[in-house]
Amino acid sequence: MTKVAIIGFGGMGFIHYCAYKRIKDAKVIAVADVDIDKVKEKIDDEDINLYSSLEELLEYESPDMVDICTPTFTHAELSIKAMEKGVHVLCEKPMSLCEEDCQRMIDASIKYDRVLMVAHVARFGKENMYLKKVVDSGELGALKHLDMNRISYMPDWSWNDWMRDYEKSGGCLVDMSVHDFDLAQYMFGIPKKIGGVYHKMRDNNDFVTANLIYDGFDVTITGGWYSCEIPFRTGFLACFEKGYLEKVNGELYMNNEKVEFDTVIEEVDAGINISSTAGYKEEIEYFINCINSGSEPEIVLPESSKNSVAIARQIAKEAILI
Repeated sequence: MTKVAIIGFGGMGFIHYCAYKRIKDAKVIAVADVDIDKVKEKIDDEDINLYSSLEELLEYESPDMVDICTPTFTHAELSIKAMEKGVHVLCEKPMSLCEEDCQRMIDASIKYDRVLMVAHVARFGKENMYLKKVVDSGELGALKHLDMNRISYMPDWSWNDWMRDYEKSGGCLVDMSVHDFDLAQYMFGIPKKIGGVYHKMRDNNDFVTANLIYDGFDVTITGGWYSCEIPFRTGFLACFEKGYLEKVNGELYMNNEKVEFDTVIEEVDAGINISSTAGYKEEIEYFINCINSGSEPEIVLPESSKNSVAIARQIAKEAILI
């Protein structure tokens, strides 16, 4: 049984907690959060010990792994502290706010011989995995264009409103569109050229249209947090030589035929713009298998997660500001 401690029990921490309840070989033994009273309102297991900080938790508990679901600007320090104590680390995306902190995390995982993985849940999404399979197999021929989109209302529910603080979240570029930058470089590698336009956080809006250029095709990524009450949505359209693959309204179609999946979706009221554990259970199970087998997380290597942060930062630097 893998002993787990969750660090940060806001919306994302609660999503992870619900996912663990569906994993038979894992047990959440402790939670650390700055607001223990709010944790008590959401937790339903009296055997889970509660602490106000990672340091306090590690003083009294000996988890096999920590699952870090705290604000992005805390990821590096908390991950390094846990690995120093001999604990494996699953850290929510994005890895950190800058490449330098990402490298510090990687160096710590090597120094202390701990498994480090960033929770890029989009890599484990069934539609995205299907897209990668079609790309890799060549069954629809060569890819010509991929358009990905991910938009939401401006997140106003985060602890101390940190997500609307660009210096703490990196805006929609680093916090949300990094999902799609990450998928692109996971499937195709580092792009040859990057461009785009960016409306940097102001007037309660933060949105980007980025273009990643590869040999023979390009990837367009649209992401945004908007002041209007638009529901969270994500999708893609991949055009190949012999057909297309499209994710729209939560469904996947290949050449106008719906692709059916045999999966169970558990709906969760986490108080954020995510309503299910889809993908989260799969990524957590994968990480647990890695630490139990002593193997590297090949699907999400730390260096790859660092590259995704680098792409987001490059777009923030080079895109035309509007």
